[in-house]
Amino acid sequence: MKKWLCLLFCCCLLLTVVAACGDNNGPTTTDPDPIPEVPDDPPTIMPVPPIAHFVLDFSDMQTGFMEINTGTPGTDRDSSMEVVNLDGAKALKLTAPNGRTVRLGIDVSGLLGDRVTDVKNIVFDIYAGYPDGNFSAVSGIITAMSGDTATFAETNWQIYLETRNPNPTTLELGSDSFDAAGPNILEFAFITNGPANNGETPADIYIKSITFFDTSNNAIELNTGAGFKAPDGWGEFVVLGGFTLPVPPEQGRPGDWQTWHTPGVDGNDDDHMPWEKLAASFGITFEMENEPEGFGLVVFGVFNGWSSQNWGNNYAEYWEDGKLTIMWEDYGFDPSEVTEDSDGVKISYADWDEVGVSVAYLLVGEDD
Repeated sequence: MKKWLCLLFCCCLLLTVVAACGDNNGPTTTDPDPIPEVPDDPPTIMPVPPIAHFVLDFSDMQTGFMEINTGTPGTDRDSSMEVVNLDGAKALKLTAPNGRTVRLGIDVSGLLGDRVTDVKNIVFDIYAGYPDGNFSAVSGIITAMSGDTATFAETNWQIYLETRNPNPTTLELGSDSFDAAGPNILEFAFITNGPANNGETPADIYIKSITFFDTSNNAIELNTGAGFKAPDGWGEFVVLGGFTLPVPPEQGRPGDWQTWHTPGVDGNDDDHMPWEKLAASFGITFEMENEPEGFGLVVFGVFNGWSSQNWGNNYAEYWEDGKLTIMWEDYGFDPSEVTEDSDGVKISYADWDEVGVSVAYLLVGEDD
């Protein structure tokens, strides 16, 4: 009996060891899925802010805030603008294939927004390029206009020396400023073209940069994505405040020089130009149906003690669509020299082809 009890005890002990070994080989039940690890949050990618422009250098190729004016009398109807590469940078190229005046308008209200009234100085960096390689002097005017294109500041720019090409030019607004209500236009005019005046290939003008400064001499940030909003009358072929001259003048004969006088000259008060109208004038327009082959203009007299004459130039090429317009800037006459005391001021024209001038009028500002 003892032997059987001992044998049974050994068998139970053996079964217990085997069961324990089975537990060591792995669990007998299925564990639940482990909780997955949560990855780190991906880095937040912030949008890149647009580059702030404090200098108008055309590096972003934006030109929507500018427009070429081909409608004002005397402008080159084929003039154009484009952004090009120049000396390793971008620049705005102005071209006048016919050698006439180029007028570029810049919408300052759109470009500067609320800070348009803070502008006190504007610096242009201007370069002249010569396709035929022959340097010649060029010049023009930079004008600031507000409201209905009323001028309140302007300055001349010029490149007379090859050693001063490019030539920075500053327009100072002085005590005046652009109008907060707008519109505000900055007009860059390319007027005299030395090569074209000498019968050579017209020069190309490049604006390398424009910078607007406030009263603290800090550059103002620009919105180069702005559009162009033209004020009423800008860029249109219009005659502002024209003063009509009697046609034909009392003096002269058809086919020869015809002459208008200021009051009191040679007793021709019936055939006069009010001196104040002439002083305010920026050109003269003749209306004629047929295109002339020859048309001369002379303005002469004594202004502030000196005599001004410009004899016999042929302006027939200025005829277009029944009008022949000669701007004083193209002619070389400075009406600001004309005062009430000026002596013997006259305008003479010669219609050599006898095409018949039907109307002639001075071009003056609306307020004049």
